[in-house]
Amino acid sequence: MRHSMTGLGAMVGLGKPSEDDEDPEDDNEDSTPSFHPGLMAKLDPSHSRKPKSAPTADDPEAVRAAVRLQRAYRLSSYVYRHFGPELFVDSTGNSSGGRMMFEGVHEPARWINVASTTSVPRLTRFMDHYWKMPKPEVIITVTGGAQDFQLTRQQQVAFDRGLVSAAQSAKAWIFTAGSDTGVMRLVGNALAKYKVDLPVVGVFPWGVVNERQLLTDISSSSSVSAYKPTPASIDGAPLNPHHTHFVFVDDGKVGRQAWGSEIQLRSALEAAISKAKGIPIVQLVVQGGPGTLQTVESTALAGKPIVVLRYRGGCDCVARVLPRRHRRSGTTLPETGGQA
Repeated sequence: MRHSMTGLGAMVGLGKPSEDDEDPEDDNEDSTPSFHPGLMAKLDPSHSRKPKSAPTADDPEAVRAAVRLQRAYRLSSYVYRHFGPELFVDSTGNSSGGRMMFEGVHEPARWINVASTTSVPRLTRFMDHYWKMPKPEVIITVTGGAQDFQLTRQQQVAFDRGLVSAAQSAKAWIFTAGSDTGVMRLVGNALAKYKVDLPVVGVFPWGVVNERQLLTDISSSSSVSAYKPTPASIDGAPLNPHHTHFVFVDDGKVGRQAWGSEIQLRSALEAAISKAKGIPIVQLVVQGGPGTLQTVESTALAGKPIVVLRYRGGCDCVARVLPRRHRRSGTTLPETGGQA
């Protein structure tokens, strides 16, 4: 497996929020402002009919505008830090989220259950301010087979080392479906094996989470639920213990009808984070079926890099099918695939 993760853009913030728990409204507008210098660039009055010089820190009007913007940011940060999960509801209109502890894992995983129509920008702010996830330089989104399969020893070594090296060198956020099956298990177990301390986010349909009642019985941000997995079936799957965060997507369906209900929100969430933080998305493909092929094709057409772990069966054909298809259409694809 080959990967190219160098030269990734670093995230640029718009000002660092206050870490204390004081009400942002207590700020004195007459005091000396401490806004981010880049904030002034947002106040360009070029839309005005009368030409004006660019605002500077000596311009009282620009200073007041910058103070108002930063106070609004601090207020938003305060709300998300203190009320987090209560800002979101599931398909029944209830708020639920908290922490869960897996057997044999030292730190609890954090989770939230949201409706499939949830505002994606609000969800990204929740992850920043409430979960306080570290700044990433790249998103690695993993897609592929949900059925359990075995890699050869050579393939397993290539997968583990390639994923770990790419994730650590780029300070990545890693997204999977989060279940303890198929490629999701491979990802979680590989990162745990090499003790990688990075966010691993599982986006999974709420209606197919095995033993989900264990989470809702104690749904509080200050409480920890003990999660005990049960075997996967057509109506549900257990969660992988080596994911650090879970976003459950609830569209009101349960069992086999709920499969796939998270795809649209997951894709939108990854794209929103990439745009907001100015970082790239790299897709890693391992095994999979027709649904995976469709996801890979849409990623290729969007111009995003794809890394493919070749495997006997499943999406092993993707490295051959896509180049031929896009040569016929006149589209040139970058050489981003890999072979174990």
